[in-house]
Parts: sequence; C-alpha cells; structure tokens
Amino acid sequence: METKSGKLDVPASAQRTRGRLIVNPNERVRFSSTMATTVQLCACMLALLMLTAAGVGAAEKQPWDGPAFNGDPARIARAAASAPVQEDPAQDDLSQKSQAIEDLLNSGKFEKAEPLVRECLRQRPHEVYFLSQLEMSLNGQGKRGEADKVAASIRQIWKSEYKARWVAKGSPVAESSWARIMTASKDYYVIGTEYFMPHLVGGDPKDKMTSLWADYKVIALPKSKDGGSRIFMLDKAASEKNYFLEEYTGEAIVMVAAYGKEKPDVRDLAKKVADYLDRSHAKEQSK
Repeated sequence: METKSGKLDVPASAQRTRGRLIVNPNERVRFSSTMATTVQLCACMLALLMLTAAGVGAAEKQPWDGPAFNGDPARIARAAASAPVQEDPAQDDLSQKSQAIEDLLNSGKFEKAEPLVRECLRQRPHEVYFLSQLEMSLNGQGKRGEADKVAASIRQIWKSEYKARWVAKGSPVAESSWARIMTASKDYYVIGTEYFMPHLVGGDPKDKMTSLWADYKVIALPKSKDGGSRIFMLDKAASEKNYFLEEYTGEAIVMVAAYGKEKPDVRDLAKKVADYLDRSHAKEQSK
C-alpha cells in the first residue's frame, strides 16, 4: 500500500523474497504485492515531472507560476492544474516559449529546442524546470558532457535553494525528481528521470540492509491516447550486490535487467527500456 509520502508498504513475505542474494536475470517477476496505488501515484507524478514549480521554484525573488499545459499524456512537462492567469508580459512570454520547447522536445527536435531554453534561462537561471529542459535537449543531441554539467548544477541548485522548502512541504513525491533524457520506442515516449534523493520503494527506512531504494525512474508515456503509462525504476537494497531495472505494474514488480554493483547511467536505462518495450511489442504482434 502506498503511503501519503509515496513510500511503499511491502508485505514482510515480499521483503524476504526481494532480499535474496542470488540473482537470475531471466527471472521476470520478483514478487507480487498490492501495487496498484504505487502505479497510480507514479502516474500522478507525471503531471509534475519537470517541477513546474507550484510553489517550489527558486523563487523567493520571482516565482515561476506557469505555464498551464493541456492534458495530452503524450506530452511532457505539464502542470497538474492550470496555472494562474499571468499579467506580467515577461511571464507570458516564458509560458509561450516553454510550450514551444515542449513541442520541440516531443518531436525530437532537440537542436532547435536548445537555444530557446537558453533564452528562458537568461530570465530564470536557477529554475529547475528550464534546466531540466536544457539537459534533455543536450542529451537528445548526444552532448553528454554538457548535459552532465547541467545535471550537476541542478543537483547543487536543488540542494541549496529547493530542498528546505521541499522538506517543509512534507517531501512530496511529485516533486522528488527531474527529467534528464527523452527518447522513444515504437509506441511510447520514454523519459529518464533522476531522484534528487534516493527514493524509498519498500521496507523500513531504518533497516538499511533490506529497505529498497530507487535512484532513477523511467516513465513510458503512450503515443496513443488509449494507452497506459508504464513505470520503471532502478533499485537496490544494501544487502544486494546488484542494481535492478524493474517495471512496477499494478500486480507485480517485473525484472527488466540486472546490473552489477556500479550504478548504470540513466541514459542507458532509458535506451534499455525503449528496447524492452519494442521487444514486447514485437512479441505481441507475432502472437
């Protein structure tokens, strides 16, 4: 059962199963549990994926209150609710540019998105929303070195300017990560995100050996309006020797890949998920 803080109550029996030391990469289902609420919460997190900053922005100086996006699930970086109507022409200009950037990212036009994001950052240099868009545009162009520098800046800015307010608000799970890369499979937009702090997936956080934590989340948004979103996480317990990339469904946690003790790159995870989705699609088509 998912708690209000976004932490998952995993049954004791499931915890014991999850804590095994020998890993079989071909083992698909790790354990079954009541995970429907987990997936529902993660779907809600999509709405705030890029931290459009409903009160979180660096913003003691000039908070970012927009923009308001439509509800098309194939888009990224949309607000959970409509933002207030903006009187400030500069704010309205940012809203329009942000929507244009979103459209460019959705269509894979990362090179065209980059200069537009940089224009917005000249007005909001510490806004995580725009920094996230910049990192996605750079990663989309294969500029990993530049993207890594932006990611490092985001971590530092969040720690110094966002974290205290996030904690004061009760550490809302919807504001716990930022989008770093966007790619696609045949049927899904695939977005790789990083948690600002390791996210508790299951177990007792006081039990450092067996509690399960996630560093990255990969979200698959359907290109068709009648499809459902899919959630993947890179997780690991201290008692385990490996990192696992797993899909969180309403009924089970399904293993996608097992890694070694070194944490893989989120960009590689996004590609792995896209490949996994395409393979699953091919299998369905062959039936």
